[in-house]
Amino acid sequence: MRAKIFAQENRKWWTLGALSFALFMIMLDNTIVNVALPAIQKDLGIGVSELEWTVTAYALTFAVLLLTGGKLGDLYGRRRIFTIGLVVFTLSSLACGLSSSATELISARAVQGVGSALMMPATLSIITATFAARERGMAIGIWAGVSAMALAIGPLLGGVITEHISWNWIFFVNVPIGILGVIVSILVVPESRDTSKEQRLDLPGLLSSGIGLLALVYALIEAHKYGWTSGLILGLFAIAAIAFVAFVLLEMHQRLPMLDLTLFRNGTFTGANIVAILVTLAMFGIFVFFPIYMQTFRGWSPIQAGAALLPWTLLIVIFAPIAGKLSDRVGSR
Repeated sequence: MRAKIFAQENRKWWTLGALSFALFMIMLDNTIVNVALPAIQKDLGIGVSELEWTVTAYALTFAVLLLTGGKLGDLYGRRRIFTIGLVVFTLSSLACGLSSSATELISARAVQGVGSALMMPATLSIITATFAARERGMAIGIWAGVSAMALAIGPLLGGVITEHISWNWIFFVNVPIGILGVIVSILVVPESRDTSKEQRLDLPGLLSSGIGLLALVYALIEAHKYGWTSGLILGLFAIAAIAFVAFVLLEMHQRLPMLDLTLFRNGTFTGANIVAILVTLAMFGIFVFFPIYMQTFRGWSPIQAGAALLPWTLLIVIFAPIAGKLSDRVGSR
C-alpha cells in the first residue's frame, strides 16, 4: 500500500514535469522569434506589416481556439488533446523553419497557434485533476515559473541562434523537444476528462469570436497602411464590434456555452483576468518591439537585445513559485 502511494506521488510530479516541459516550448516560441524578426525581415525581404503578422498569426489562432481547446480536452480526454496539440506544434515548427516566403511562414505560425491552443488549457486542467487543493498553488507556481523561464531564455537563445547559426533554427529546435514531449506525455501523463456534466462544442461562439478577433487585429495592424479613417479600417472595426456583441448574446443564451459569462459575477475571477490582460499587454508589447527597435535603430546585436530582457524575466522565474506557495498559505489575494 505504501509503495502504491509512493508511486502515485512520484507520478504526479513526473506529470507536472512533462506538462511544464511542453509549456516551456510553447512560451519559448513566444519570445525566441522576436529577436530574430530583423533577420527574418532581411532574409525574406518582407515589410513591417508582414513582420507583425509573423507574431500575430500565432497569437490570433491561439486566442481564438483556446477555449475550444479546453472544451475538446473535457470532451475527448485532456492527455489525448494535449498530445495532438504537441504533434501539431512540432510539425508546424518544422514548417516554419523550412519557410522561404512570408506567406509560408505566417501560415505555419498560424498552425503553431492551433497546436498551442490545444496544449495550453490541457496543462492546467491536468494539473488541477492531478494535484490536491493543498498542493495546487505550488504546482501552478512551478508551472508559471517554467513559463517565465522560457520567456526569459527565449530572447537570449534567439539572439545566439540568429547571430551564430540562422533564424530558421529557432524553429528547428522545437522538433526534437516536441518528439521527446510526445513520448513523455504518453508514458506518464494520466488521462482525464470532465464527466460532471454534458459536453459539446459551441460552434456559433467559436465562429463569432474568431471573426471579431480577426477583424480587430487586422484593422489594428493595417491601419497605418490604409489610414485610421479609411472605409476598410472603419468597416473592420464595425464588424469586430458586431461579432463581439453577437458572441456575448450567443453565450448568454446557449445551453452549453463556450464561455460561461456568469463566471464574471465572481469578483476574484474578473479581477484576476483584468490583471492578466494588463500584464500580458505590457509584456508582449515590449517583447515584440524592443528587439526590433534596438537592432534596427540602435545597432545592437541580436544577443545584446536578448540579454537586455533577462533581468526582468529572471525575476519572474524566481518569484512565481514563491508566490504560488504563499498563495497556498495566506490566500491568493
